[in-house]
Amino acid sequence: SSGINAEYGEMEGCYANIKIVLSNRDLVSLYDPNDQETFDGCILRAIMKRRTDINAHDNAVITDIRKSQLSLAISLDRLDIAKELILEPNSNQDNDAAVKREIKSEDLQQLLREAIVQNRLGFVEKLLTYVDMKRYLTYERLRLLYSVSLLTPGRSEHPLTMFIKKRREKYDKTPRKRKRIKSWQEHHDQKSCLCNVGEFLEGIIEGPYGNPYNDHIEQADVKIKAPYDAMVIFATIMGYQEMATYFWGKSKEPIVTALIAARISWYLEDVSQAGCARNMTNGNEFESKACKVIEEVYKYFDKERWTSILDGKRKSLGGMTLIELATSINAENFISVSPVQKFMNDIWMGNIENSVRCCAVAVSFIPPSFLLLKYEKVDLKTEQQIGKTLQHGAMSCIKLFKAI
Repeated sequence: SSGINAEYGEMEGCYANIKIVLSNRDLVSLYDPNDQETFDGCILRAIMKRRTDINAHDNAVITDIRKSQLSLAISLDRLDIAKELILEPNSNQDNDAAVKREIKSEDLQQLLREAIVQNRLGFVEKLLTYVDMKRYLTYERLRLLYSVSLLTPGRSEHPLTMFIKKRREKYDKTPRKRKRIKSWQEHHDQKSCLCNVGEFLEGIIEGPYGNPYNDHIEQADVKIKAPYDAMVIFATIMGYQEMATYFWGKSKEPIVTALIAARISWYLEDVSQAGCARNMTNGNEFESKACKVIEEVYKYFDKERWTSILDGKRKSLGGMTLIELATSINAENFISVSPVQKFMNDIWMGNIENSVRCCAVAVSFIPPSFLLLKYEKVDLKTEQQIGKTLQHGAMSCIKLFKAI
């Protein structure tokens, strides 16, 4: 008898809870297994239905709820639901103004970081309509992007993670007067993390290319002058090819950035233990983008302009030119495109009257095999055989004017 009464009491309690829930029918959601909607999508919709039941004066509460709702939508990668219920609920109203009114700018910036770290390109594109990347991306925020991304599950064997760990081991073995860093987590959160990223890039690209972040360790709040270029490099290192391509479309130096991204992808393929060609394909795609841009420049700009692009020394490359960068990273297809070949032919003929004018004298000591070179891919990976073939003869010319 006592057992029956206990079960009856539990049933009465469940019934009372059901009545409470049903009293707010607008918050009730039904899941149909036969529907195309996924179960996690149904849960997300149910959570986001809490939109109009908050007092209009509770701005702080509204802000917290909107932020948490969007954060959950980002983690589930459901931009469609986020647009429908929060970002674009009314087709006839100014939704962007409503979003900015309900969500603080710093919260939008944090959501953007979450979307970038989790590789949610759709959310990144949408959130950038509220956040200005040029004002947002500082050296400190870029450091946080790298730190948070490398500490996510599955990144312990990432080449950049391993590089930073080796740097820490080297640091630990070096006698220092100041307090030593005790833990990997503590070291990883230091401002030197971004400097290590620059050293990682410096080692990949080689040549005169210097650490792009070496002078900004103590300038955390300084805005990055070319934020989209920096984000291309970040996304490429993390393997977010679609996001890297999106940022590249907004980059300040598209040819330089594409070549660097290509080199990073090729390097990741070389050190990868997965045995897939995805990184190689990504690198080839970026090299192809660089080729297309220089061909468009050659097509639509005068000779002085496109030769200055190829021959101009760039501060972002440590004083290197595009030709030197392409040679350093073995961008064979880029070197073989018509504008670059035309540029090197002009050097040979002495038709360029700028900083490489002296190269015409230097290459005059090389047999004129360069003039016989067909515009095909140049093999830059076997430098010990330079001079044995026409391709290697061309390479020797490149090396000469690179050294001048």
